[in-house]
This record gives sequence, C-alpha cells and structure tokens, in this order.
Amino acid sequence: MSNTTLKPKKHSTPRKTKTQQRTCRHSGCGKRLSMYNPHEFCFLHFRQLVSADYRYL
Repeated sequence: MSNTTLKPKKHSTPRKTKTQQRTCRHSGCGKRLSMYNPHEFCFLHFRQLVSADYRYL
C-alpha cells in the first residue's frame, strides 16, 4: 500500500459560472457562484446559515 493521498484540485473560481457573474451575498465574500448553485450564498456561508437556523429549532 502506498501512503499517497489524492487531493482534489482547488479552483479559485467555479468552472461553470452564469453569465451574470453572481457573487456570494455575505458581506466581505466575493466568491463567484456556480451556475448549478441555486442559492445566493457560497457553500461555506450557506452552511453557516443553515446550521444557525437549526440551532433555534
């Protein structure tokens, strides 16, 4: 067995972006959103919002 691990490539911008060049609505975040992301926030900030909502249930 080898000790090498495969790491996914990190892209600074999504490969498939909409023509409107949507960006995350979180203040201070300028990540461009993928055309497949229906939300107004990037994955990191969307997860923070969802986890914050579940804390109040």
